[in-house]
Amino acid sequence: MATKNTPVGKSGQLGQWWRLLQQVRKESWGNPMGYLFIAPGIILFVVFQVWPLINGFTMAFTDFAFLRQLTERANFVGLDNFVEFFTVDKFFWPSLGRSLKFTAIYLPIMLGLGLFMATVIARIRNNHVGGFYRMSMYLPVILPIAVAVLLWSTLLSNDLGYVNSILRSLGLDKFAISWLNNKDTVIPVVALIRIWRDAGSAAMLFLVGMYGISEELYESASLDGASGFQQWRYITMPLLRPTLVLVLVLNVAVFSAAHEFMIIYQVPNLGPEGEALTLGYYIWLVSFWWPPMRFGFGAEISHFMGTISMAMTFIIFKLLRTERA
Repeated sequence: MATKNTPVGKSGQLGQWWRLLQQVRKESWGNPMGYLFIAPGIILFVVFQVWPLINGFTMAFTDFAFLRQLTERANFVGLDNFVEFFTVDKFFWPSLGRSLKFTAIYLPIMLGLGLFMATVIARIRNNHVGGFYRMSMYLPVILPIAVAVLLWSTLLSNDLGYVNSILRSLGLDKFAISWLNNKDTVIPVVALIRIWRDAGSAAMLFLVGMYGISEELYESASLDGASGFQQWRYITMPLLRPTLVLVLVLNVAVFSAAHEFMIIYQVPNLGPEGEALTLGYYIWLVSFWWPPMRFGFGAEISHFMGTISMAMTFIIFKLLRTERA
C-alpha cells in the first residue's frame, strides 16, 4: 500500500478525484435555511462574475459592435477577431510590447521593494513603532488612484515639479526633462507610480507570512552561528514561498494596466508618440470609445490576455512549487 509520502501518478490522482466526487454525492444537503443565507452571495456572484464571463466568451466570437447593434444584429464570425488582431491590427503588437515592458519594470522592483520593507518591519520589536511603519507603508495602497496619479503628475511637472526643481538646484539641468511627455520615460515613470502604490500591499502580505514563522527557528539558527542574512536566506525565504506565489499570482496580470495612462493623458490621448497605449488601454478604447465600439473584438483580445495570464500563473506554480501550490 502506498504511504502518504509516496508519489502518486496521474492515474492515481484521477482515481482520488473520482472517489472524492463519489463522497460528495453521498453528503446530505443539510439545513435548507443555510442555503437561504448564502443565496444573496451566490446570486451576486452569478450576476456579476459568472454571467459576464459567459457573455464575454460568446461575444468574442461575434462582430458585436455597440453602435451597429442599434440597427442590425451581431453575426457569428468564429476566429476572425483573433486572426484580425494577430495579423492585421496595427495597434495590438506595439501595445502588447509596451505592456510587457511595463510589467518587466514593475514586477521585480515591486516584489523587491515589498520584500525589503517587510523584512525590515518584521524585525522591529516595539509594537507601536512597528504599527506606525505598517500604517505608513500601506497608506499609498488606500489612496485613490486618481489622487496618486495627480500627485505624481505634479511632482514630475516639467516647469513647476519638485523633481525638476531639485535637479536644477543641484546643477543637473540636463536631467530635468519632461518626464511624462518623453517617449523614453513614459513607461518607466508610470511603472514607478504603480510600484509606489502597490509595494505596500505586497509588503503586508509578506509581513503576514513572516509573522507566521516561529521565532524558535531563528533562535536555533543564531545559536548555530548563522548570520542575519543566512537566517533570511535559509529560513525566511523558503518558508515564505507560498506567500511569494500568492503575490506573484495576484500581480501577474499587471501588463494590462491602463488606469494610470488614462488619468495622466486624458482619454483618448495616447501620450508622446503613442507610448501610453498599453494593451489594457487599447482594449478599453476599441470597446468603449472608438466607433463603432467593437465589444466582440475587445472581448477576443481580453481572452488572449487571460490566456497569457493563465500561462504565467501555471509557470509560477511550476517554478515555485510548495506544499500548498
